[in-house]
Amino acid sequence: MRDQGELAQLQRKGDNGGGDEDGGGGDPELDNPNPNPNPNPNPNPDPRSFRSMATPAFTEEYVARRLSCNGPAALGDAVDTMCRLLTNIEAAPAAAEPRRVRLHNAALRSRVIAAHGGLEALLLVGFRRPAAPTGSALEEVLTYAPGATVADARACAVWAEWLREQAAGCALMRDQGELAQLQRKGDNGGGDEDGGGGDPELDNPNPNPN
Repeated sequence: MRDQGELAQLQRKGDNGGGDEDGGGGDPELDNPNPNPNPNPNPNPDPRSFRSMATPAFTEEYVARRLSCNGPAALGDAVDTMCRLLTNIEAAPAAAEPRRVRLHNAALRSRVIAAHGGLEALLLVGFRRPAAPTGSALEEVLTYAPGATVADARACAVWAEWLREQAAGCALMRDQGELAQLQRKGDNGGGDEDGGGGDPELDNPNPNPN
């Protein structure tokens, strides 16, 4: 009877996946050969993978659309300023001063914060607002990667490249739009945008009806 009881116990374990008596389902390391919930199979990821480390509040697509709402001059100023901030951090990743930027800075306000998507872009590339409010919003200090002792210079370079790509893409779309507009004018006989049909003196070489 004792042997039959032990046999029945082993059968019950087999029905539970070979686990312990508490129904744990076996050795977790054997059942899950990769217990790390966030595996990184590639020790040298593509630099663009740094983009996924940005704040989840804004996506690249959202920020790109917001930036595209700016005119050429405003977008150029915003991108140049943000790239300069990232370049300064990339040049001295262990220095604290380049990683801190005050929102009341006049140049930052006029070139970045005033632009559509400017603040969102700063947060996307790695700057963070303080966890607790410090008074006026303009007195806030944005800090790049506040939890890291040394900033990731590679990530700075990747985000600077992304910002330049957005400026170049907007310029290309603007040029294509202007080209399409000229083509439409040509299809209308070289007329104005209102479909006037061009110069009336050229269209009617003898304007005198009598």
